Amino acid sequence: MNRGEFSNRLRSLFWAAIVAMLFVGLVYTPRHANAQAPAMFTVPFSADEIMTTQGRSGAPQTMTGRIYVGKARLRTDMNMGGRGNMATIINIETKETIILMLDQKMAMNMSAMAGMAGRGMGGPKPPIDTSKPFDPEHPCSTSTDVTCTPAGNETVNGRECQKWIITSKSPNGGTTTSTAWVDMRLRFPVKTVGDSFSLELKNIVEGAQPDNLFVIPPDFRVMDPKAMMGGRN
Repeated sequence: MNRGEFSNRLRSLFWAAIVAMLFVGLVYTPRHANAQAPAMFTVPFSADEIMTTQGRSGAPQTMTGRIYVGKARLRTDMNMGGRGNMATIINIETKETIILMLDQKMAMNMSAMAGMAGRGMGGPKPPIDTSKPFDPEHPCSTSTDVTCTPAGNETVNGRECQKWIITSKSPNGGTTTSTAWVDMRLRFPVKTVGDSFSLELKNIVEGAQPDNLFVIPPDFRVMDPKAMMGGRN
């Protein structure tokens, strides 16, 4: 795989990772207002995942996959629409984000990309500061650049949800707005719609998830993303 192809695949996968981190930001809440330890997801589950993003040509691009949620871990598997099959693993306890390129049997720890943020290739960052205690009923209360506004309750794909309007400050001084429907039992968004993307979960099945879903498979090569991008710093 050449560097240009790798870069394009990585940027596409960041969409999935960013949306996943948005999910984590909404549900990664301490168990009570003064708690500091990371919370566990209330109910483990798996589901089909459908994500639509706006392509460079302006036409929508749809990717499909699966999401697996464990006690403190999350995995999304996505078919990248002709760019291969990739997975993102997020571990809340270790604060690691792992990307798996499933067809090539390659893995990358995205913490190695921290120094590349200024070149537009940095890892995704949750929109909500999860390092501080806050009220679970007001998930944005400790984030100065994000505002969450409750917008009532709605049913999405047969699931009872609380609707939230999320407004974030953008680097150019403007604002972006997205809407999330948070499943009241799972404490997890089952639908998110933003300015240039949407993501929806369907066919949700509650139940424990296998541990091997959330680790790098033993036959995968662990690659350095910086080296694959040509050694940029």
